[in-house]
Amino acid sequence: MVFFENIFDRISLLMKLSLIYITLLFIGLIFLGFSPANATLLYLYENYKLDYSKYNIKEAFIYFKSCFLESNLYFWFDMTFILSSIWSSLILVSYRPTIYVMILVIFILFLFSFFTFYYVIYLKLQIYFKFNFLNGIKLIISLSFVEFYSYIKWCLGSLIFCIICMKTPIIFIPFLPIIWLMFINDCLKNVKKFIEDKILI
Repeated sequence: MVFFENIFDRISLLMKLSLIYITLLFIGLIFLGFSPANATLLYLYENYKLDYSKYNIKEAFIYFKSCFLESNLYFWFDMTFILSSIWSSLILVSYRPTIYVMILVIFILFLFSFFTFYYVIYLKLQIYFKFNFLNGIKLIISLSFVEFYSYIKWCLGSLIFCIICMKTPIIFIPFLPIIWLMFINDCLKNVKKFIEDKILI
């Protein structure tokens, strides 16, 4: 009986978070709502975990407004590098395959994953800390190198997640961003302690 109650609670949590997430996306006209919606859902999940009764759209909207400009600034700054990496890879793939081209493609793919991880670290840090844009960039980039184990874990988990996404029926797609954010929260659970122990001393 307890097992089925736990399953019901988790399904209810996914449905409620998905509804909040989609609502925030549309409030931000999707493109401008994507990053603050991610930041908001990660903030709420960090605070309430699996207690779905405590999640509410009012608190979500208040946090969404407070992080709207900052989260979009970090996201679109990062997207310039991500899109540049993708564009460079597409250009290189059109060339005749040589060892040098393959090395460049691998390097650019690494940059793509690195800059994506940079954004993921920002999403985790914004829950606990407030910092100006330039200091935030320095801190996040340094953590991207230090948290190498988390980086590998995130890369493998994201690869598996992408494979699952391709096989997932369309009816379950609204739940996928929530699962991805939960995975990020677990993947970077030691970041706060690392900053408090090594940096904020």
